[in-house]
Amino acid sequence: MNSSNGLNDDWDGNNLATRYDETMSIAQQRHRDDIRRIERERKDLFEQQKQEIQTIRNEQQTLKDKLEQSKTRNTILSNEIKTLREQLKTSLDKSKHDDELVAVLLKQQQQMKITQEQLQKDLDMKIKINTELEQANKLDQMKQTNMSKQLQLVLDQKETKIRELEMHLDENKIEVRYHDEILKV
Repeated sequence: MNSSNGLNDDWDGNNLATRYDETMSIAQQRHRDDIRRIERERKDLFEQQKQEIQTIRNEQQTLKDKLEQSKTRNTILSNEIKTLREQLKTSLDKSKHDDELVAVLLKQQQQMKITQEQLQKDLDMKIKINTELEQANKLDQMKQTNMSKQLQLVLDQKETKIRELEMHLDENKIEVRYHDEILKV
């Protein structure tokens, strides 16, 4: 038994060593597999991180471009705002001057209206006076015409009277001559 035990022990020892070697080989294989897996994972992780870094760089570049565009747009907008402020100031100044001009024109218009009303009153007064003068002149003309007609009538009457008297005088002369002649005879 001892010898079989010894063999067994030996066999067990060899067997153990083989088993140990196998276990070690399996463990080493597992360890190598784990190392390869870890290396693959690290490599994959490295590639993934490399891609993420590239993506982040691309995003960063995009953001830089957007920032530059934004700065450019802000500069343009600032310039436009300055221009618009200047235009607004100019427009406000122009509006103020226009308001002043409108006020002056309205004042002039009011003065012209007052002047026109005064001129119209003066014209109406002159027309009234002219109308009254024309009526007075017509009345005077009518009076003068009537007076002239009356005077002409009086003159005609006087001329008629003078003729009558002359005729009467001629008759008286003839009579006086006749008397004188009769007396002479």
